[in-house]
Amino acid sequence: MKKPKQKRIPKPKIPFDKLWKSIVTDHFEDFLEMFMPELHQEVDYTVPFLFLEQELKAALIDKTLKQVDKLVGVQLKSGKQEWVYVHVEFENSHSPNIKERVYDYNARIKEQYKKDITALVIYTGRNAPSNPNCYEKTVFGTSILFTFNAYVVVEQDEIALKANPNPFAIVVLANLYVANTYEDYAERLRLKEEIYVLARRRKYPDEKTNKLILFLTELMKLPTKLETKFNEYISKPQKSTDMIYTTQTSRDMVDALAKEAYGKTFAEVDAALARTIVFLFSDMKVSIEQIAEKVEIEVQFVIDVLKKHKLIKKK
Repeated sequence: MKKPKQKRIPKPKIPFDKLWKSIVTDHFEDFLEMFMPELHQEVDYTVPFLFLEQELKAALIDKTLKQVDKLVGVQLKSGKQEWVYVHVEFENSHSPNIKERVYDYNARIKEQYKKDITALVIYTGRNAPSNPNCYEKTVFGTSILFTFNAYVVVEQDEIALKANPNPFAIVVLANLYVANTYEDYAERLRLKEEIYVLARRRKYPDEKTNKLILFLTELMKLPTKLETKFNEYISKPQKSTDMIYTTQTSRDMVDALAKEAYGKTFAEVDAALARTIVFLFSDMKVSIEQIAEKVEIEVQFVIDVLKKHKLIKKK
């Protein structure tokens, strides 16, 4: 007799670019210190940054170009009103034309703003690219060699990141853990709990801590059942005297940040998901297995929701 085919747990979708762009906007000074330390030393932080990616999108004549991820103007300490524009791209899928795109962006930005530009690509995916910081092309004796800054997450050292006090070390560490636990969700849960404790023990200002927690909560996505375990873990005082847990005030702040970033608190997301499950099962007569596949969650989570709403019997 053949064994029944085991249902594969759908991989949680992770919006890498969106999460990185959000936290970089919120903490750009820390970002420069972590990824571009030489520039960080030269920036005049008394002058507000210029976030220009939306403005550039509207100004571009070539609409076939994808919008830049981040474009930020910073003024240098030279005292001559000297500005440098920082172009940042986050690459998770290792698109074969990412390096050519950075070259094209550089030309468009220079044309639009007539400023000096430095570019950085942060590779957030599971595989390290070859020649990550260089675009080359030769056409009948005419050559282009364009180099830029590159940072490959999977090549970073876990111990060094844990020792680094910059909050973006935690950001990189969370991304590294996601890459290293592609299908090992039990291990990802363990690491998510570990990095959560690390983030809180750093004793950053409350807003920075809570935005870090929001980032790692969303980036280190887990199947629903394990995500519930993580939420229980951070909500309850632990037996260990040195364990730090999330107070109700802190949870409320993280929820508020989630609503600002995504339009809903985590509780509202769960409630909306439950309503969708009930609608599909009761009104559309969709099977439990089909609901799990469509919504990309585990079958057991669907069953638990339906039991809670008394639409199926508890065993």
